[in-house]
Amino acid sequence: MLPPIDYASRYSLLVLRTRRTLALFLLHEASEAGGDPHVVARAAREIDEAEICIQQGELDIAMRFYDCAWENARQALQAVPTVISG
Repeated sequence: MLPPIDYASRYSLLVLRTRRTLALFLLHEASEAGGDPHVVARAAREIDEAEICIQQGELDIAMRFYDCAWENARQALQAVPTVISG
């Protein structure tokens, strides 16, 4: 008989990976667009902290760091003036 599938753990890992991907993507976009370097650096540090939390098995805390990184990268990107061409 197969061991029971732990759907909650799989779901948590999927959510964690999604938050990580979103944070990294937006951090890259903010950096490339010339977002505030201090805010971009803060987002990068939060991603680093999340990675440490993952290594220590603290997935809930890692998710919060990824959320904060995403928010900081969003703020850095939002502060970049946009140019509309047409």
